[in-house]
Amino acid sequence: MDSRREYRVFGVPGAGKTTWTAEQIERAIDKHGRERVLVSSFTRAAATEIASRGIDVKHGMVGTLHSICWHALGQPPIAETEVGAFNQEHPSYRLSERNADFDDLGGGESSERAHGDRLMLKYQLYRARMTPRALWNPMVLAFAGAWENWKKENQTFDFNDLIETALERLPVAPNQPAVGFIDEAQDLSTLQFALVRRWADGMDSVVFIGDDDQSIYGFAGADPHNLIADDLPAENLRVLSESHRLPEMVHGVAVKWIERCTKRQPKSFRPRAAAGVVERNSGTWRDPRRLVDAVEADISGPEGTSMILGSCSYMLSPIISELKARGIPYHNPYRRNRGDWNPLKRADGSIQNRVRAYWYGAQNQPPFWTAQQMKLWMDLVKSDGVLKRGVKKFVESIAKTNPATVFDVNEYNNFFEGGCPFEYGPATVEWLAENALEAKRRNIRYPIDIIRKRGLEAFEQPRVMVGTIHSVKGGEASNVYVLPDLSTEGAGQWDRGGDDRDAVRRVFYVGMTRARERLVIAQPASGLSVKLT
Repeated sequence: MDSRREYRVFGVPGAGKTTWTAEQIERAIDKHGRERVLVSSFTRAAATEIASRGIDVKHGMVGTLHSICWHALGQPPIAETEVGAFNQEHPSYRLSERNADFDDLGGGESSERAHGDRLMLKYQLYRARMTPRALWNPMVLAFAGAWENWKKENQTFDFNDLIETALERLPVAPNQPAVGFIDEAQDLSTLQFALVRRWADGMDSVVFIGDDDQSIYGFAGADPHNLIADDLPAENLRVLSESHRLPEMVHGVAVKWIERCTKRQPKSFRPRAAAGVVERNSGTWRDPRRLVDAVEADISGPEGTSMILGSCSYMLSPIISELKARGIPYHNPYRRNRGDWNPLKRADGSIQNRVRAYWYGAQNQPPFWTAQQMKLWMDLVKSDGVLKRGVKKFVESIAKTNPATVFDVNEYNNFFEGGCPFEYGPATVEWLAENALEAKRRNIRYPIDIIRKRGLEAFEQPRVMVGTIHSVKGGEASNVYVLPDLSTEGAGQWDRGGDDRDAVRRVFYVGMTRARERLVIAQPASGLSVKLT
């Protein structure tokens, strides 16, 4: 592509990249029309965020690169959604239903990951990097033969097939756009970048938007060097040069850390006008009591959020246990599919939702519930000595036909052995805990502890986030706690130096730059760690 038609925009942490991009897209639509503007982002969340701004881009011209290719290729069946059928035919290469959850520094290759998953990750990485087959590991080649034959027999495409096929069959982008906006360009693989570059040859201009310093998906094929602009004139480059998130102290530490990378796009940006705080905490992920002390102090005030981040998911388990023991609600809004990081989710049949249904009605004076609410929480309660015979089935039948029915408190005398236990006083979470089925008592302890100690508002709106650094990319919190520890594989990357060490630096840079007010560095739990300050 003619370099004069290619532009690169570097969006530093908290610079308002999405807002800037949306404004430029609207200008391009005004000039070229909604049918001739292509908008692609690396993740569905980012693509959805752009689309939600009310920008009038033609359907099929905004989305992830995979989704754009999928529409252009006639919406073929996707192989990753049918791995159960593959597993039946190839049990020795069995794949997880939730394959490749890239949450860990060093490739997401947990020692607990199935043999087939590890081979799949390596296979897709070879393809993403466009590595010649002659250089592939023999075990990966054997897996590739089984997977590719199965795909051919079932006429399905995997995600990399979408990009490879588009590169082969689509010399120009769908609908022949005049302008392309490629968001989160630092996360494009070599394969994806090759496709975008080919399509760019047919456009008047293409704008790559991202930040090589925040490229943390190298294990999935992302190459931040694609975004480094050694080949473009200065007038084709722009840095969004003010962070609306980072205060001065956090900005200073983070910039000093990332500038040690051996190869990066130089960029200067200003912090927001606030001093901020950077401090240490003597807690570790193995003994997180002091970390959780600090987090508990954070949420004792009326405002603010706290985020606890590690480079690997296993480091979070002791922290989660401590949070639960203290009745501190937590979640990860960026990885809602992770049940261990979202124990208070609202799924209809979840224990958390059943406790929630009980407490909604329990706060009334006298307490009352709808039939649907009562059905939900009664499933937690033992019948013997508590409920009269047939009550659960009766309430369930009413909930099916008229879920909004509210029983009069006097009717509760017909539901409970010995009369209504709530007639002369409020319903309490202690009553629910004392009368729960034995099999449910362990699981209801955490949500009940939250309500008892912190109230329903804390239960509904957790102010503590827990996750890996990879999982919260794009997020922020008032207070961010970063564990400086590495896995064995991550430590190997660090020791190898060069690009491998830079990859580690970028991960922790992303972690540090989630902090809006205060950055807290935990104590290393072992020698496998980095010195962040």
